[in-house]
Amino acid sequence: MHPARWTVVGGFVTCAISLALGFVTLPLTGTISGLSGDGWPILLILAIPLALAVLGDRTEGLGPIPSTAAIALCGVAVVFAVAKFVDARLAVDAAGSSGAASIGPGIWLMLTGAVIALMGSVASTSRRLG
Repeated sequence: MHPARWTVVGGFVTCAISLALGFVTLPLTGTISGLSGDGWPILLILAIPLALAVLGDRTEGLGPIPSTAAIALCGVAVVFAVAKFVDARLAVDAAGSSGAASIGPGIWLMLTGAVIALMGSVASTSRRLG
């Protein structure tokens, strides 16, 4: 399979794993994961780039139209992940400086996975990379 396609799949899997981890820990509510804290729409956003990565002639990159669609959707996923990070940061700041509130690894993993998927989508514009 084309290396860029593997990168998109890796970004999707990274985002899926991130949902099980804690996004933020707050004093009154405890740990909030991506599944319970509205992080799951990122999988819907990345579902089409994932489908484009695993379907078709997998030895080559994507064509111009599928590649553009994958780049656009992965860009939306990055914006969504940044919005979730800002949301988590604001929740931690609102909880005060007691030290009990913190950002968990899940939000960082989601942001990383979205960027990885975007990098794979950009690399998929080259039809013969590997």
